[in-house]
Amino acid sequence: MKITISPILGLKAESGSDNIVIAGITMVVNAITSSTVLTAGGMYTLSGSAAITQTMPAAASVPGALFVFRSLTAFANVLTGSTGAFVNGATKGSKLTLSGSIDSSVILTCDGKSFVFNGSSNVHTIS
Repeated sequence: MKITISPILGLKAESGSDNIVIAGITMVVNAITSSTVLTAGGMYTLSGSAAITQTMPAAASVPGALFVFRSLTAFANVLTGSTGAFVNGATKGSKLTLSGSIDSSVILTCDGKSFVFNGSSNVHTIS
C-alpha cells in the first residue's frame, strides 16, 4: 500500500493488500505547580497553591508547536509572551489570563509569529 499526502484529502491510501495503522497524536502531560518559563509545546496541567504564571517561549523558536493548557485549580492562571504574542481573531495581546474555573482550558498553535487560539473552555482574557 502506498501512502501519499494530499493537500485536499490529507493522508491518502492507494489500493494494495497491506494494512497500515496510523496512530493518533499523543502528548506527554506535564504537571506544572509553580511559575516557569516554557521552552517547547506540549500538554500542561496547571495546579498550584496560587495562580501560576507561565512565560511562553519566543514564537520564532517554536513554529508549528501545539500548546494545551488545563487548569486543575480555581485560580486565574496566566500565560505571558511578547507584544501581540496571543491572537484570537482581531484580539491580540501579550498576556492571556485563564478564567478562574477548575478545568478551564486553552489550545494554542504557534505560527512562528504568535500563538493562535484553536479552542478553549470558559472565557479567557487577552490583554
